[in-house]
Amino acid sequence: MKRNRKQSIKPILADCQKQINKIMKKDIPIVYLNTRGSINGLAHKIIKFIELKGDWSDLLSDDKQISEAAKMTLFYTIGHELGHLDQEPSILYPDNSIIRLCSALVVKDFRSQIREIRADFCGVLFALNALNNLSSINTDNRQYIIETVFNYEIKKHGKDKESSTHPSFSKRELILTENLTFDQALVESLSNDYKCSHNDVEQLCSCAFDGTLLKLQDKLIVNDFNFIAT
Repeated sequence: MKRNRKQSIKPILADCQKQINKIMKKDIPIVYLNTRGSINGLAHKIIKFIELKGDWSDLLSDDKQISEAAKMTLFYTIGHELGHLDQEPSILYPDNSIIRLCSALVVKDFRSQIREIRADFCGVLFALNALNNLSSINTDNRQYIIETVFNYEIKKHGKDKESSTHPSFSKRELILTENLTFDQALVESLSNDYKCSHNDVEQLCSCAFDGTLLKLQDKLIVNDFNFIAT
């Protein structure tokens, strides 16, 4: 039973892999573990690959709305994990000293939260570019992906709680909705919740905006400007 389900979604995973190679310009394999339980992804950084697990059978649903939501969430999840592999800022401070590490703990895992939010932007950008042609990469379709994915995530997980390292789904959806791009202004505004020093924020901002996926923000801004202009 599990083997058949795994084989059935194989073409969808192959499409994901094709889009990874196209957008990232490198081969980062997807390893699918056909398990029960909540849908999830995990980025492996030493030998770079993405582990995908959980019950993704909704991808094969006869209900078009359910299968579409599952597919958007799959591409978002893959993009989110790619974000963790795409020049993500370190959880440690640049000098890696004990004093700086303790400071990081004092600011309530600020860097961990920012890394997750950064990965959320990457996930939406990957899904938007992988599932749409160039002319359809705009803010309306971006918002549709955000609403669809996070409604589906909350439904599948059955809870919406914040941890020390991960914001709640509802908070992540709100941040994505209210901010078109992941930028310094957003990081600075979020730092207010964690009593971060100006130096903490500046050090994080010095390395938080690199990577292939975040560069796709430029395409979104240009396309949206052209759409408004016409």
